[in-house]
Amino acid sequence: MKILSWDDLKLAITHRNFPLLITMLYCLLGMIWLFISDTFTAGLPINTNDLIHLSTSTGSLYLLITAALIYIVTKRYVAAVNRSETDLNGVNSQLHTACRELADHKDQLNQQITALQQQSAALTKKEQDYRSLFEQMLSAFALHQIICNHQGSPVDYRFLDINPAFERLTGLQRNQVIGKTVFELMPHTEKYWLERYGQVALTGIPASFTAYSQAMKRYYQVEAYSPEYGIFATHFLDITTQVEHTNTVEYMAYHDSLTNLPNRILFQRHLHTAIDEAAAQNSRLAILFLDLDDFKLINNTYGHSAGDQLLTVIAARLKACVSPSCTVARMGGDEFTVLLPGAANSDMITTIAMNIINTVREPWIYGDTTFRMSAKIGIALYPDDGLDAESLMKMADIAMFKARERGKGSYQYYVRDMDSRIAKRLEIESNLYRALEEDQFVLYYQPQVDVLGYIVGVEALIRWQHPTKGMISPAEFIPIAEESGAIIPIDQWVLATACKQNKLWQNLGLPPIYISVNLSARQFQQANLMNIITDTLLEAQLDPKWLTIEITESIAMKHADYTIEILKALKAQGIKIALDDFGMGYSSLIYLKRFPINTLKIDRSFIQDINGDSDGAFIAKAIIGLGQNLKLNVVAEGVETMEQLQFLQNQNCTQMQGFIFSRPLPADEMTELLKKYA
Repeated sequence: MKILSWDDLKLAITHRNFPLLITMLYCLLGMIWLFISDTFTAGLPINTNDLIHLSTSTGSLYLLITAALIYIVTKRYVAAVNRSETDLNGVNSQLHTACRELADHKDQLNQQITALQQQSAALTKKEQDYRSLFEQMLSAFALHQIICNHQGSPVDYRFLDINPAFERLTGLQRNQVIGKTVFELMPHTEKYWLERYGQVALTGIPASFTAYSQAMKRYYQVEAYSPEYGIFATHFLDITTQVEHTNTVEYMAYHDSLTNLPNRILFQRHLHTAIDEAAAQNSRLAILFLDLDDFKLINNTYGHSAGDQLLTVIAARLKACVSPSCTVARMGGDEFTVLLPGAANSDMITTIAMNIINTVREPWIYGDTTFRMSAKIGIALYPDDGLDAESLMKMADIAMFKARERGKGSYQYYVRDMDSRIAKRLEIESNLYRALEEDQFVLYYQPQVDVLGYIVGVEALIRWQHPTKGMISPAEFIPIAEESGAIIPIDQWVLATACKQNKLWQNLGLPPIYISVNLSARQFQQANLMNIITDTLLEAQLDPKWLTIEITESIAMKHADYTIEILKALKAQGIKIALDDFGMGYSSLIYLKRFPINTLKIDRSFIQDINGDSDGAFIAKAIIGLGQNLKLNVVAEGVETMEQLQFLQNQNCTQMQGFIFSRPLPADEMTELLKKYA
């Protein structure tokens, strides 16, 4: 009989029909047992009781055997079940582990799928961004293929791709460009573009440069590179506006905005270059320093628009006087310079200087007025007067100062002994403003007396009390002040001080007198003259009728119509007007009649020449008669002798002043004199 192995038994136990098999087996064994026991007992010679006992015993034995078998089978079944459960638990654990691993792998796979999806989306987004950037970028982009001849030299290039910015910047459309060569599109393209691009495409070396396209009439900033041999890409921007702006700024930095002439900086550059060339070629050059006469007078009288127009006209005339190789520059104000490179000799330089003076003198019309300007020119030579630009500029400036002394419309070469005189002049000029700030100026007053000997007025005369040089004569510093412009604040100081002093005398109870103040040509031509005088009188609280404004005959006749207008305005305020140094100028009697003046002052030169039937006596007598006929007050200046006094009294001269009455006195001494004659 075959014995079942444990695995077979295990398989049987775990079979789904195992309970039925056990039940059938139990019934079968019971039936066999009953059959055997009944057969066995039937053959035994035993009584009924013994048979009963025997049946009971066999039944009990059957129960024990079957119970043992059931126990064994059940135990094994339970053990098999336990083992199966254990195995099942192990398998389940393995299954759980495998499931977890599968879940982890699934998460990782999902993460990888998500990452791949994100990467795909990012790549798509980047592609879209790059495409959008390509289409919307401000810089133009173009992809090209270089075309070479048999020798391998670039002869043309073809357009492979462009972006919309290319279309915007060039005006060329995509359907016009793609597949075409540059010379098909723009036959006049400059060769240097082909050379630069060919080098990039064939060598792979990128290039960055700025260039001008004659075909497009534009400036471009270009970046070129080669992604592969024979192919090159270009990025470029239209920088025409920036270049033009830069050129404009640079031009403005080196040119005068009014005349468009080179300014001081550019002139000095040209001068440095010319000096280097002259030194290398052992040649000469000259610079001319030019200053217009009476420009500030016109500028102040007719306004800055007139001055600007005059400067523009003068600049054009100067350029017409010299060759294109020469440099004409405006240094500032009414000062110009001319550089003459290769000046062979002084005769040529003199001819040019005289030509400039004559050209400047040509009529210039502003409004209804015709002017004839004049100029002074200082000339310095290389290498005679200096070996560097600074020295030559300085020497030409010094020569121009010397030309001023020679009068209007003159020129002057630099000579070495000018330095000390010019240095003294410049020292005075530089000290004038300091003198105002430090109250170095003082006023002296010279009385004016009538025929009866009463003091009816005083003339205010300025003096300069220098802290180290002592008293400086007005004849020494007034001309310099007029040329430098310092005379304007000086005149204002004199006017204010004189008005305050006259008011002070009135406050002391002295009889009111006129105070006469001289106005320079520059001050008289100031556009705000009326405001200055009115404000000064208000500040001093002086009645305008006690102020006399003196102007010279030459100032009055300089611009007669303007003079009449100003004098009428002054007289309308109650201010008296005196015509100083009468007889020294060129007054027209017609204008003299039109001038709203109160007083004629006879120049001292005629008074000093009074001697019997001298010319001075005749002129003085004529002026006195003219004044009487015009019902003007006449003041004789410089009366120093009894003979002069008696002559003037005999001619009924209304007023006189001079040393015979009193020298000019400081304010305190003049106060005592006024008290004495009060």
